[in-house]
Amino acid sequence: MAKKKILYTPFTTEDASALRARLLFDKDQQQGKQEGHRGFNAKEERFDENGQTDDKFSSFVDPDHEIYVNAHGLGGLAVIANREAVNEPGTKKLTAPDLVKLLKNHGLPECTQAKIKLFVCEGARPGASGNCFAKAFSRALCNGGNNYNSCFVYGYTESAVSLYGKKDDGEFHKSAKGKNDRLSNYRVKYQNGTIIPETKPSERRAQRAQA
Repeated sequence: MAKKKILYTPFTTEDASALRARLLFDKDQQQGKQEGHRGFNAKEERFDENGQTDDKFSSFVDPDHEIYVNAHGLGGLAVIANREAVNEPGTKKLTAPDLVKLLKNHGLPECTQAKIKLFVCEGARPGASGNCFAKAFSRALCNGGNNYNSCFVYGYTESAVSLYGKKDDGEFHKSAKGKNDRLSNYRVKYQNGTIIPETKPSERRAQRAQA
């Protein structure tokens, strides 16, 4: 299985505004190295143009295939948006079922085992009700006539920084805002609304240090 990934912004290029080019590799801005960088290149960036139907996700079927959903969010909200001010008038929003419908429109097969990673600020941070977008989205994938039962959803409890940063292992990683830490240490894995335990990078590092 060949690993592959795509950065998917579920809005038109016009509505995407500041979401455009997030996580794309730029060796000048990110002070990274072309060799072994972790960012996306421009060919791996996709948008949603006015409800079009195509097959952009039809080949994303294996466990090492990754779809990064690029949007704005806020802890406890049941929507993602095209603007950081999620509740501002004129902001375009998507519910969890809306996002599932878009993925289906773009050919994502229900047999997929691909990972769907929500590059969304606080997408896995629950509100007072205990709900968050990542949880709602993972449920929507498996309910309402949808059968994406082998698909894992990943969200983050912290805000995501749009540029990669060099971390303690000397490599470039996605970053958590204000934490000086890699974003994956704040990641939560879901399947059909249930949290699936996983070992964080910081925990693996501690285990290796004790070995």
